Amino acid sequence: MTEQVSTSRCDSPLLQAFVDNRLILVKIAARITGCRSRAEDVVQDAFFRLQSAPQITSSFKAQLSYLFQIVRNLAIDHYRKQALEQKYSGTEEEGLNVVIHGASPETSHINFSTLEHIAVALT
Repeated sequence: MTEQVSTSRCDSPLLQAFVDNRLILVKIAARITGCRSRAEDVVQDAFFRLQSAPQITSSFKAQLSYLFQIVRNLAIDHYRKQALEQKYSGTEEEGLNVVIHGASPETSHINFSTLEHIAVALT
């Protein structure tokens, strides 16, 4: 079966407001996260939240305000998560420059010999 792609207007006025203001939402999220691709992720998360949210029967201005608040809060959450990840993890290049204190020439030779013996035993 083939799925038909709907190009019509959204059912919910809130989702339609989301579609109409998507670029502005991405710009707002990008200002907070500092990265356009992360901002796209934030806006996508907001869309999924709005799809599962109950219908809001308030004014259009209140709905739009709610939409911008969701994107802002999600962007802040993503920024905090990114900051926490950077705090506890380093770059790959930093890991390559770590000195192994127990790797003396003798230890390296013993380890290499052991690996050779294992390779011979497996063949």
